[in-house]
Amino acid sequence: MLVNAPREGLIHLDVAATDREGKPSSGLAAKDFTLLDNGLPQKIVSFAASNEATDENERLTEVVLVLDEVNLSHLQFETVKDESVKFLRQKGGHLAQPASVYWFTTAGLCASAEPTTDGNALADAVAHDRPPRELWTIPRNRDPHMTAEALRHVLWDRALQTVYTVAIERRYKPGRKLLVWIGFGWPARETLEHRDTAFTSLVELSTRIREARMVICEVTPWSDPAVFNFDYTDYLAGVRTLADLKKSDQDPPPHFALPVLALQSGGLVLDGSGIVRGIGHCVEDASAFYTVSFDPPDAAQPDEYHDLKLQIEAPGLSARTNTGYYNQPVFYDQPRVPARRVSVHELERILDTANEKNDGELAKQLAGLELSERLNSSLLSLWKNRLRGKKSIAVLVALADESAFLDPPAAEILSDPAPDPDTRRQMISRTVKYLKEVNPKLPDFSQYAPRPSMSNRRPKKQIPGRPP
Repeated sequence: MLVNAPREGLIHLDVAATDREGKPSSGLAAKDFTLLDNGLPQKIVSFAASNEATDENERLTEVVLVLDEVNLSHLQFETVKDESVKFLRQKGGHLAQPASVYWFTTAGLCASAEPTTDGNALADAVAHDRPPRELWTIPRNRDPHMTAEALRHVLWDRALQTVYTVAIERRYKPGRKLLVWIGFGWPARETLEHRDTAFTSLVELSTRIREARMVICEVTPWSDPAVFNFDYTDYLAGVRTLADLKKSDQDPPPHFALPVLALQSGGLVLDGSGIVRGIGHCVEDASAFYTVSFDPPDAAQPDEYHDLKLQIEAPGLSARTNTGYYNQPVFYDQPRVPARRVSVHELERILDTANEKNDGELAKQLAGLELSERLNSSLLSLWKNRLRGKKSIAVLVALADESAFLDPPAAEILSDPAPDPDTRRQMISRTVKYLKEVNPKLPDFSQYAPRPSMSNRRPKKQIPGRPP
């Protein structure tokens, strides 16, 4: 990290600024943008334009193509493969950005080895169905009694897992990433039994997509075959609580549909367009952008949804970016440099004087610490009960989690030394001697166990309609 590097905010947004014809607009500055968080203006902490970038953190660093064999017919999937090969072989197979290919099939998820600008190598792998890397599989030995609806739910869940996997693999990699899902996506369905956990799943998926700086685009030459029997633009508003999901009169709620996730990420939905041209349009759109960062306002509770809007002061221009995010009292994924390392005993002394500090001050103080030894669960539970502030408790839990693989305090380590080699040999020798000489002479008490008499045995239960 550069000592004099400018500070950046906790939340990063990649913004496409376009004119009325949808063409990217260049030459804008931070003063041209107004950022609204839940309708309130927020200070833009950092600003960068991709066309002026010298750092890969400010460029489109990877294009990810997803080939969906699960939700397309055999003929459609073959068309997707052929068109993907054409795109990858353009300009002699020399790609402007590194690219990866993922295969989502009924057997699982596979992918190309590493991002590469060698389009010909990727095209060969697609043409011959030779994905070199297996990420996860869908078990072939399924429950023979599994219903068709249950199987559809498994495949629906794995489609979302595909997006999640791509995001997780790129969460800590620099730059912006473009995920192009070729096809109309997965049926927006889940079973009622999973609806209670749907909100948690949506928060997790949305957060990982944002952290990975991943924009999603849907490209398909076909119209939607009534798989989504709804207008997805009605579901672009953020989901704030589980109750919002349960308000939907459809089962499942359609907030997980591919076009919804795409537009919420700041991406595009190109239905009815050619695949090669559509992918090229998405790459061009994702390559020209501005990156802004800001510090979110204090959150009163975990998973607090905030709407986002970016406005451009210049007439005729519009901005497209993430439509919202889930705010947290503490952002665990952000890198931090602790001010000092403390022992568990030193941390206890800090918490003993915590009554004089408010929740925000204590949370800030704890966030600057790092434990030098493991904090056990008993002490953590005791201190959590002493504290009253949600923020300080959240930071304390984070400190405990980070110390999980450290050695415990010296006072918690048994003072008895481990036996030396001679002592261990004696222990093993005596154990062998006991098993050989003593164990065979012990009485077998099982042969003396009393057997139930005929009078003590239970009569067989008479089943109605069956002779005794």
